Amino acid sequence: MHRRLRYQLRSPLDPHVSGMRSGTAHAHFFLGRYDEAASWAAMTLQDNPDYQPGLRIDAASNAMAGRTEQAQKAVARLRQLNPALRVSNLKNVLGPYRHAENLARYEEGLRQAGLPE
Repeated sequence: MHRRLRYQLRSPLDPHVSGMRSGTAHAHFFLGRYDEAASWAAMTLQDNPDYQPGLRIDAASNAMAGRTEQAQKAVARLRQLNPALRVSNLKNVLGPYRHAENLARYEEGLRQAGLPE
């Protein structure tokens, strides 16, 4: 059974692969590696283009990397899916953050990407 579980976790058909890729994108983002974060975010969105955590990290990463147009496209799609989302209510859709500076950096990236206050 151990081998089967390991195979399922690596399978591109695994329903959790988007979460893993998004988590990796977030890790790179919080380390200031915005290009790597954007790359992982893009992989996240390949299989599930409407995955909101993927869209959020894609927008923030591209904004912080200076790719404003890509960041704005991600925010536009995100706002189609969740029109009520704002920087001010972002905490309502996120899990807890251990470090306040991580949340502040994430908010700043989304602000630069065009998410309204």
